[in-house]
Amino acid sequence: MSAYFPVARGAGFTEAFVPLVDYMGHRGPQKATGGQCGLFRVRREAVGDAWQIDPLIEVHSRWESEGEHFHVAGWTPNGVVIAVGDGEKSRVVLAQCSDWDEYDDPANWTVIPRWQGVLPDAFTQVTCNQFWSCCPGNAPDRLLCGGDNVAGGIFGLDVPAEVQGPPTFEELSGVQPATLTNGLSGNTVSWMHRKAPEVNGPVIARQVLDPSGHDTYSRVLLSNDGENFATVARLPEDVEQYAVPFLLDGGVRVHRYKNLGRRGIFAAAVPSEDRVQAGLLARPRSVDLLRAENGTHRTPNYVVPSTGVVVKRLDRDEMPDDLIGGLAPDAVCYRVSGTPVGAGRLLTALVVDPRDRKDGPGEATSTAVHLQVCNLLSGKLRLLTRVTRGQYVNDRTHSIVSTGAWNHVDAWSFTIDDTASSMIAISNPVGGEFAIVDFLLVFRSLSEGRGMPSWPLEAVPGGIVPSTRVAQPLGIRGGRWRVGAELQIPSDGLDYSIGTRVESMPLCTFEFGPGRFLTLRSGINNGSILIESIADGNTWYAGQIEDLRLNRGDTINVDLSRRGGVMSISVVAAGSLGETPATVTLPIIHETPPTRFMLGDENHELVSSLILRRVTVDTPRSALPGRIVISDDSVRSGGTAGASAIDEGRPEIRPEDLVFEIMRGLGRGADGRFDPRDVDGDGTITFLDVRRLLAPPAARGRSGPRRR
Repeated sequence: MSAYFPVARGAGFTEAFVPLVDYMGHRGPQKATGGQCGLFRVRREAVGDAWQIDPLIEVHSRWESEGEHFHVAGWTPNGVVIAVGDGEKSRVVLAQCSDWDEYDDPANWTVIPRWQGVLPDAFTQVTCNQFWSCCPGNAPDRLLCGGDNVAGGIFGLDVPAEVQGPPTFEELSGVQPATLTNGLSGNTVSWMHRKAPEVNGPVIARQVLDPSGHDTYSRVLLSNDGENFATVARLPEDVEQYAVPFLLDGGVRVHRYKNLGRRGIFAAAVPSEDRVQAGLLARPRSVDLLRAENGTHRTPNYVVPSTGVVVKRLDRDEMPDDLIGGLAPDAVCYRVSGTPVGAGRLLTALVVDPRDRKDGPGEATSTAVHLQVCNLLSGKLRLLTRVTRGQYVNDRTHSIVSTGAWNHVDAWSFTIDDTASSMIAISNPVGGEFAIVDFLLVFRSLSEGRGMPSWPLEAVPGGIVPSTRVAQPLGIRGGRWRVGAELQIPSDGLDYSIGTRVESMPLCTFEFGPGRFLTLRSGINNGSILIESIADGNTWYAGQIEDLRLNRGDTINVDLSRRGGVMSISVVAAGSLGETPATVTLPIIHETPPTRFMLGDENHELVSSLILRRVTVDTPRSALPGRIVISDDSVRSGGTAGASAIDEGRPEIRPEDLVFEIMRGLGRGADGRFDPRDVDGDGTITFLDVRRLLAPPAARGRSGPRRR
């Protein structure tokens, strides 16, 4: 029991229902043997009156069923939804009441014991979303549900008044780590709480990247609107992964119940804004073996379905309109449907490396197969992607419980000195009997040594897709200044689980004039941020920040400042949750202030997709981020006062430069396009794209992107 469910919305509500279950844990070989769900009502005559508690009743129960336990329940006027686990015992129950005024009369109840999770004849496996947490959504008939070791973290569920089929879950938040050594990974959101649901208050949740086994990979999620969620904090080093976060008196409180340093309540301020605003997505330069010389998407060399499975290549007019928007105009999409026979394999595909290797294998690299998958059925679609490269086999499991939404699936090979040719086998590993599948599949990319590249709209000689070049001019004058940047790792970016498959990941670079740079790169596997200075082609170590392992969805806040004779840089990953940001004091490596911020390294090169959400500049009299104000007494003939004065004019604005404060203000206006920021469809993002995004719709249509 972690929430009450108001019957009507508004601060003056007078009635709510409270569902609860007796969650029984499994301990080793000793399994739970059932459970029960209860419900009671609270009501008052008017605001300010004492609440009256009505009888607690049993809504549904089941006993003497080994391996079964009740996870959570949520109330709507159309019924109580109960999530039950585990394995073949998994099911979603819908218990409906015909008269809520008389909810304590058993005659008013009808129970659908398997609203989702039906067991057809001859099947012993269940494809079911056995969610683990629940709270009210933005309407009385909508629930927010937390995933249980699946690809998504938080889902929306609308409960209809008239049930005509199984439920469908809408994915709202959650990204899956790139890979783990045990081959299994997913999101577990076993705690979610909504403050003041009667007025659609904020939602806080705890996300555990199960089963990573690392406490510090737990994240605190926050939503101010009940639909858009974002990572706002990582749990500190000495907080166990199942610590409970909640909102109280304008702050985040985390309950510590293990003696891992300090017991009791840990407090931190709520971030000033929900970190879900639109950002600018940049992708790395990479070889893509699923890209033809003219830049168009190509199919694998062959795709062979297994017995009982049909694989059909679809034309665009055969796809639902709401799903076409998630694909590029030339994307090759397959529909995979049927019931696998035997080992559960659905299909096998082969991608052959077309490059000439007469001189022998090249440098040892890893590869990554990137798939787009959309489940068309209600239930859990569990896919095992097995990639064979050379003599090595790599497995990747992905469990999708949302319906009608695109999911990113990647499978990484080890770093080996061999051709990038890959055999891709996709299976449905659910046991001795297999359930029916129906999903859309796109073999999106097969990249080498880097993350998922862009989708090019022009020729790519050698299959090498160029990177997105992103920079921001700063125009700082004076000896005191601060530059801040907020980055984020998207759902297909590199994270801690990549390990040694990629040595390091460039994050961002500050340019101090021609040939002079300060760069930051993530060590990925060891969690370090390496700071290096570059001048005239020479590179030397400037500092290092430890214990910042990054996960997909994490924000990365970088702050570079100079005060007097001291320059310092701080980095916060996924929010500090009250901790002091990791800061390194730097020598005055470059006397002039930075003139430009760049995403990636000094050559704009990336190895992972990154989102840039903002770049801000503060000077002593600057109250607003990004607004540069020079005091009257600091200006003299020949330039700005101070040892770091720049006598030349402001830096020239180059085509790859962007005004990110403008981009940030666009919000969701750019959603729905294949490449939301590349408005003119030329494959690069420039000021022309910004101008067209800001233009009236009619003008934008005359010079906008290619129509799909």
